[in-house]
Amino acid sequence: SHFAQIAETLEKEAYALNYTVIYGSAEEQKHKEHNLIHTFLGKQVDGLIIASSLYNSEDIELLKHKNFPFVLIDRYYPEIETNFVIVEDEGGAYSIVSELTHKNKKRIGFVTVNSHLLPLKLREEGYKRALTSAAVNVDRSLMKEVDFNNIKTSTYNNVKDLVCNHHVVAIFFTTHYLAANGFKCLKELNLSIPDDITI
Repeated sequence: SHFAQIAETLEKEAYALNYTVIYGSAEEQKHKEHNLIHTFLGKQVDGLIIASSLYNSEDIELLKHKNFPFVLIDRYYPEIETNFVIVEDEGGAYSIVSELTHKNKKRIGFVTVNSHLLPLKLREEGYKRALTSAAVNVDRSLMKEVDFNNIKTSTYNNVKDLVCNHHVVAIFFTTHYLAANGFKCLKELNLSIPDDITI
């Protein structure tokens, strides 16, 4: 997974500098993120690398106020001046969807989850901007949000709806785990990638 690859790289780099990495997962929940941050502070760690839920600006402000070393990864708080490392979410989505429209694919589905997360919002903006740039109307019925608490079933139902009822020719997934579940759904529907549908 995306975060597993990041964690593996961080661990190798930290080890080379004689640091040990301690992990914790907040599962996108503010109270868990809060507890983890304060647990790590209590353990007197040297610094924090945080993939925030984006519901916890208070603790980010606290770390900043205490001048505690930290960096945000994958997402950040635009209203708080911090160090962060992100990918080009909007530009990446724009490039991918533009490539599809250049291949004359106009009915492009969009599957996301937890759209409050800034990277996912930016990917959605890139998707919409690419369609608009190609003079393709942004059709909200082709934009689906998966239930985070029921990812497998919700992804299956949304992909099936896009393919069977909306006749999309391509689907843009905003995360790797949505794409993986989407692949399984398309396989169950006996659809070939990229012959029947492009991902």
